[in-house]
Order: sequence, then C-alpha cells, then structure tokens
Amino acid sequence: MCTATILVVEESSDVRELFADVLMDAGYQVYTLQPTDLSTAAIERARPDLLLLEITPATSTRTLLLLEELRRQPTTAPIPVLLSATSPQLLDRLDMLLRSLSCATLCKPFDLDWLLALIRQGLALQKPWRESPHRSRVG
Repeated sequence: MCTATILVVEESSDVRELFADVLMDAGYQVYTLQPTDLSTAAIERARPDLLLLEITPATSTRTLLLLEELRRQPTTAPIPVLLSATSPQLLDRLDMLLRSLSCATLCKPFDLDWLLALIRQGLALQKPWRESPHRSRVG
C-alpha cells in the first residue's frame, strides 16, 4: 500500500475526480484543488509528496509564476511536479523553462498506466525531475 500524498489540480471536475479515483485505487492519499484555489500556502498545507498540475494556455503565466515560487521556497522546492496539458504546442513552447523548473510533463490524452508509472518515478526520485520532461502522446 502506498502512503504518498498527491495533490491534484485540474480545471475539470470530471477529470479531477477520475485522477483522484485512479490514484486512490493505486493506494495514494489524494487531495484535489481547482486551479483558482491553488497557492503556495495551499500546497504547504497539503504537504504533498507530488503535485499533479494541469497547465493550459489560459493559466500558463499564473502556473509558471507559482512553479517559480515553489522552487524558491525550501519547504516546497523538493516536491516533484507533473504537469498535464491538452496542448502539445504549449508544452513544446515552454519546454526549456519547464526543464529549468524541474517539471515532468504529460500530454493529454494519455494512458492511465503511464500516468501511474510517471508518478511512481517522481516519488522514487524524492526530488524534482532534473532531466528532460516526460511526454506521452497516445494516438
């Protein structure tokens, strides 16, 4: 049984619930937030072992500012971040910046087994990803 805590931040309540169900079935403790409720304080309160965060063209500036702040704070800097997006173009455009922020990426749609594999990898690292982000394009 996993004991890790994952904070899921996703705009769609249906996708948020799907992620929560899949992760809880895999044995993780899961907290969920809407993007509008996300802040460094909310992350510090949840104390996640991994952050699964959606990034969209509309939220990219806010998300990147938040990630920069997370990496500056000693309590949140080590948290692995897995960004999910429906836009491969957005991930490509932000690739170098996301690498510098030690984030892995996952392009929707993706296989749930691949999601779980990336989460296990991130948790095993016990620190942010340092190499190139992981991409998954199913289709």
